[in-house]
Amino acid sequence: MEPDDFLIGIPVFNEEAHLPELLPALMPWQKSVVFFNDGSTDNSEKLIKEAGYRIINYSENTGLSQIFAGMLKMARNEGRNRLITLDSDMQHPPEFIGEFLKKAETCSLVIGSRFSDISNVPDTKIASNYFAVMLTKSIFGLELPDVACGFRAFDVEKQLTIKYKTSRFGVIYEQLFSQILAKSAKIGFVKIPAIYHKSDFYFTQYEEVLGIMETALFFSNNEDIKKSYNRALLHENFNINLCGVNFSAFYCHGCGYQFSTDTVIAGKYFNSFN
Repeated sequence: MEPDDFLIGIPVFNEEAHLPELLPALMPWQKSVVFFNDGSTDNSEKLIKEAGYRIINYSENTGLSQIFAGMLKMARNEGRNRLITLDSDMQHPPEFIGEFLKKAETCSLVIGSRFSDISNVPDTKIASNYFAVMLTKSIFGLELPDVACGFRAFDVEKQLTIKYKTSRFGVIYEQLFSQILAKSAKIGFVKIPAIYHKSDFYFTQYEEVLGIMETALFFSNNEDIKKSYNRALLHENFNINLCGVNFSAFYCHGCGYQFSTDTVIAGKYFNSFN
């Protein structure tokens, strides 16, 4: 795939600590890269410009859905057939971009699959991502290796036909759910490492938890999901059973949710994709 055929869109919000590592790693793709600065207040803009990359600045933090819409609009206006998205915090290693491009030649949506090796993944992150895949399975009956990874490649024209209802982080789930329902869509996966430090404290951001459940309710009338969503709106703990698996979510004040589940069962699930 030629550089003019794809756009690499990277949202950035106060990532000056990670940019010195990310910017050199993106050099092979520099002509295709555009950073979307979502109201950063640190030196992110300065570092990006000094490295010679294109950057689109937003005056305030608008959220992922607006950033994604801006990426798609730019890709269309520049005649790009594919859009690749990855985070700016080095959770998505740029050396995998080539694999995403190759897979995108035959798939309308390509998603990073992070859990082929969970030996260094903290239990709470195993649980939260297992919650996401089981929620997806409860609606569509599909077993997928990863549904929350933001390292993705899209067919631009197919994405432009979707009228998104969700806001902020929920857009990544609506992207996937809409593709699942699209008759001509084909979803592919590229294995990438799960980059966590097992001793660190991890939680799932509040807006991400709301986003996946809000999106799920656009596609399902499941009463248990409704009840859990309503409890999350109130910052309350909740429990839910999805496809026979129990999940508990504990609200961490000012942070988000920590999930727990049977990690042995979760591990067997993720290992089944190897």
